Amino acid sequence: MPGKAKTDPSGARGAAKAPSAAARMAEWFSPDRRRMVQRCALWVGLIFAATVGAAYGLRRLEERILTGAKGTPPVRVRIVLASRPDWMPTALAKEIAAELLPDNVDYHDPQLTRLVHERARKHPWVREVGLAYRCGRDTHNVGKIEIRADFRQAAARVLGFDGYYRFVDAEGYVLPPLQVPRYVVNVPARSGEPARQICYISGADVPPDRRARAIHYATIKGVQAPSPGVGKKWQGGDLAEGLRLAKLISTRRYANQIAVIDIRKAPFLRMYAQVGQGRRTEIVFGRFPVPGGDYVVPTERKLAYLDNYVTENDGRLAGLHSRIDLCLDQLYVSTH
Repeated sequence: MPGKAKTDPSGARGAAKAPSAAARMAEWFSPDRRRMVQRCALWVGLIFAATVGAAYGLRRLEERILTGAKGTPPVRVRIVLASRPDWMPTALAKEIAAELLPDNVDYHDPQLTRLVHERARKHPWVREVGLAYRCGRDTHNVGKIEIRADFRQAAARVLGFDGYYRFVDAEGYVLPPLQVPRYVVNVPARSGEPARQICYISGADVPPDRRARAIHYATIKGVQAPSPGVGKKWQGGDLAEGLRLAKLISTRRYANQIAVIDIRKAPFLRMYAQVGQGRRTEIVFGRFPVPGGDYVVPTERKLAYLDNYVTENDGRLAGLHSRIDLCLDQLYVSTH
């Protein structure tokens, strides 16, 4: 009998071979599957490109808003002193505004307000700066930056031992000499507006139809420390005492008769009253009382002595007597 064919345990005749790795790879990269993979890759690429493009576009939009479109001419800038005090001359306000403006500036510059604020903090006329902010453009398309600040005001002039005069504020900060107000015009009340004063840096700035008078600054003599330079505080307790007295006297109606405050023997102070080239009167003020109690005559009584003296002499303080002493229990006046 012919021999029987061999069979596998399952009874199948000659089991088929499993597909090779190469065959499976070929089947995976069949034309249909490749087209599907390409479409997926294309969509992923498009989505990625759209995301990156949107982010870039937003960034460019932000830059366009902040700095203006490329090729657009820069917008000029004007500084406005929103808290300009009444005593400040128009010419001084313009000069301060020009000095606060950085060079080659564009209104769209995102750093503009910060730069202006920093310049204001260092300016000799600025005591303390509050805000610097954009406030739109004017009718000439000029961008406006407003500054709110507290400004220094000239309180006296100081004669240094080098023979030069410097103007200082009430705290002793040295001010730019060519910018200090020198003249004032009294404008009478009219049409419901109160009377006011307008100050000017130079006599040439005064309108021809207005009559100006020179602003009176008492001169402080005898300071020991040298001038620190414009914009810096003049150190020394002697000058501080002299400025303290100058501030008190400035509120009196006879303030313009006080020509000199002598601080050579500070804290013991003297004043000299004089009008023009007339006779000079020495006024012995002494020192200020120590806080908490002292044996010296109180400051209020010393000022009352002077107030009464001026009232009794029809507003005159200078030239009537050679010496007035405020340091005694009653007012002392020389016999000549």
